[in-house]
Amino acid sequence: MAIWKIFTYSGLFSICCYASAQEIPAERIILQDVVKTAYAYANSIACDVSDNNAIKNAISIIPWDQNHDFADAEYAVIWTGDVGCNGGKGSAGVNIAIVKIGMGNQYYVDPRLSSPIIGFDASLASVTKIVSFKKDVIVLEGTKDTAGASLRVQISLRRDKIGNWKLINEKRIK
Repeated sequence: MAIWKIFTYSGLFSICCYASAQEIPAERIILQDVVKTAYAYANSIACDVSDNNAIKNAISIIPWDQNHDFADAEYAVIWTGDVGCNGGKGSAGVNIAIVKIGMGNQYYVDPRLSSPIIGFDASLASVTKIVSFKKDVIVLEGTKDTAGASLRVQISLRRDKIGNWKLINEKRIK
């Protein structure tokens, strides 16, 4: 009986250690999978989804690395599209998809933290790049259409406790 317990405990220990010793893919591979997942989500809820600079518009909020488990990882992808396929001028907007990682390296969008459920007050026609991300503040550079003119602007958005992204700063750039 004691031998059976030893084999059982050693077997459970082996399974436990094998599951936690999952190999972490390179950051480039992770971001490619994140973008692919986000654009599949975007195309399922919107029309005219733009994937220009898609990989440049992906950031790691909490990276999957030696310090963070895959289940804690969180990535954001900024995308442009017409949510709900309303059509017409001005119906497309800038949105966000929050991508997480599940068991077996399965990437998924958390709709509770993504557009259109979550507010993303970007007020841009398009995003040219993510300038920075630090402690729930994201800085974007893009274009804003006002009175028939296209202006280049840089905006800062802060994520609140619920997950909404609120505009905290906007400045025109040359």
